[in-house]
Amino acid sequence: MSVTPNFGIPLPDVAAEVDEEFFRLITAWTLVDDVLKNLSDQISLRAPSVHTHSMGQITGLAAALAQKMDASTIFTLDSLDDVDGADAAALNYVLVKSATGWRPSSASAALGLHQHAMSDIVGLMTALGNDPNLAATLASEFENIETQWNDYVEGLIPSNNSGTPLLYVDISPGRCRFGGKYVVSGSILTKRLNTAWSAGNNGGFLDAGNIAATKTYHIWTLRNIATPATIDFIASLQNAHGAVTVPAGWEILPNSRIGSILTNGSAQIPAFKQYLNQLKFVANIAEFTISSAFSNAAYNPLGTPDGISVDAFFHMQSTAQANVSAVVDMDTEARSPTSGYGDLYVAGAPGGSTSIRVSTTIRLTSAGLCWVYTNFPSGNGTGTVTILCLGWDDYTVPRRKV
Repeated sequence: MSVTPNFGIPLPDVAAEVDEEFFRLITAWTLVDDVLKNLSDQISLRAPSVHTHSMGQITGLAAALAQKMDASTIFTLDSLDDVDGADAAALNYVLVKSATGWRPSSASAALGLHQHAMSDIVGLMTALGNDPNLAATLASEFENIETQWNDYVEGLIPSNNSGTPLLYVDISPGRCRFGGKYVVSGSILTKRLNTAWSAGNNGGFLDAGNIAATKTYHIWTLRNIATPATIDFIASLQNAHGAVTVPAGWEILPNSRIGSILTNGSAQIPAFKQYLNQLKFVANIAEFTISSAFSNAAYNPLGTPDGISVDAFFHMQSTAQANVSAVVDMDTEARSPTSGYGDLYVAGAPGGSTSIRVSTTIRLTSAGLCWVYTNFPSGNGTGTVTILCLGWDDYTVPRRKV
């Protein structure tokens, strides 16, 4: 008997009698009814193709969503596990990957020390004239420019040390440039004139020998070779920087004299005050007192520095008795005196003496000398001339007025 392939329901038999087929048909429909009933029962258990569920009907959904971040949550770079410091980084910083993660850095630090060939920079060679030896050319040009810079001094003014004024010198803070080399002193530097040179504050001052009486000590600028920012000073009898005895490891800046000081007959420093380049003695230094004719074309004043030209400040006093005249002349170099004329001329009045005082400035020669002339050209009485040195203007030191 033939049946359907899926549910095994009997199929009609063409060779069978009608009454046989009638019973087969009853069986077949009974089977169909069972199949349809079973199918209907199964369909009734299924949800419609279009339907909804509440979140509570989905097992575990609400709990899972409760563990998630809000949709409005905002993240920063520092929220990432391998990024640190991005929020606090300065403007224009970039993130750089390191062994410990991403960290902020300036672009220059991130690149580090590196070099580029000139050809790497578009148009540079053309702009620079395609000079294959540009580095040497620029070095030469910079050297030329550097040597053309004017020397100058700001501050660095000598004075007697307050604790040991007769032997120690204080040099005020300041800066200078000599021969294109620039140095700065940020504090007072005390140097001991009675001691051989040693570096630093309270160090020795002399380049050679021992402190001597009635000498001129010129103050020169030193720069440390290993650390060029380190400045110091050295005192020398030499009036040219090339003749100074320079300590090992140091260089003397060319023409770097910042001042000069004297010693008296006791090998001590006279008290002085210096204002920029003008040095004034606290007690004037007596040059001479004379009552007779005198002429010296190469007079070396006791109160001025040896070996350099300065504008010396002199005080002249002349006294003439009755009917006597007294003449005093001073100049840089000798000239023919004219009777009755001079830097100071005094004529004694009849019946009594006459005294006149006057101050003058005389420029000394490059050797520190000048011409002095005195005379008493008329009368039978006597007269006297006294000359004092008040100090000098060290005009060759290129000190700025600041």
